[in-house]
Amino acid sequence: MSQNRRSVLEELAAQLATVSGVTAVQRSYGEIDITQKASTDLPLIEIIEPEEDTYSEMTGQRNLMQLMANLRIWFVDWNDTPQAAYGTLMKNIRDKLGSQFKLGNSAIVCRVDSISAVEGILPRWNFSMVLELRYYMNEQST
Repeated sequence: MSQNRRSVLEELAAQLATVSGVTAVQRSYGEIDITQKASTDLPLIEIIEPEEDTYSEMTGQRNLMQLMANLRIWFVDWNDTPQAAYGTLMKNIRDKLGSQFKLGNSAIVCRVDSISAVEGILPRWNFSMVLELRYYMNEQST
């Protein structure tokens, strides 16, 4: 199960695209301009490209790599307090990652590190999830 950064992030995007209620998944190097998106494009999961680091507690011959992926989840809700939509999206994403915590065997583990509160201006809201991904580095395919 040796992978590289690209394949792990591609598999993460593929898994997130199958989350119930999510319309699109987009990878980006910085924050997207959500005002350019139509309401029909939401809910949208934005994967902000993470930095990669070697996981140093591992001893042995293989490199164990760690990614801290930041997801920003955008959605539309016409309520002043979008708790129902937020709760449903958060649960669906968390359940998908929990049922596929190895991302189809492309990672050792993918777990939710933190979840932010809802932010935004009516009707576009967002919240962030930070994921910790660990995988063995395949140095021949990087």
